[in-house]
Amino acid sequence: MALVPEAMPLVKAGKLRALAITTAKRSTEYPDLPTVAESGVPGFEMIFWSAFVAPAGTPKDVIAKLNREIDGILHEKETRAKLTEMGLEPAGGSPESLSTFIKNETGKWKKVVDDAGIKLD
Repeated sequence: MALVPEAMPLVKAGKLRALAITTAKRSTEYPDLPTVAESGVPGFEMIFWSAFVAPAGTPKDVIAKLNREIDGILHEKETRAKLTEMGLEPAGGSPESLSTFIKNETGKWKKVVDDAGIKLD
């Protein structure tokens, strides 16, 4: 497995062959690349994501301002184009939606770790 921004230049150069993308839906940048779920593993989804976070206790007005500014940048045409060119799909959103997303991802991967019996050495 490799991250899209790192792998796709190698795919385009003929040095790697892309088999599938790990997101739930096909990439808008690479629409001919099937998902892992379409390729025979129903329900499979593994995404690369990043987020801006602030320390606990940061005043809500500061969080709101940071969120507005970062969302604004993510919605700029040039920023979106550059991120999309890198194979990323910028999302943005509210602090609450990010919190929900992180809780869901944590729960999903906790289940994987628990079901597989993975233990920390």
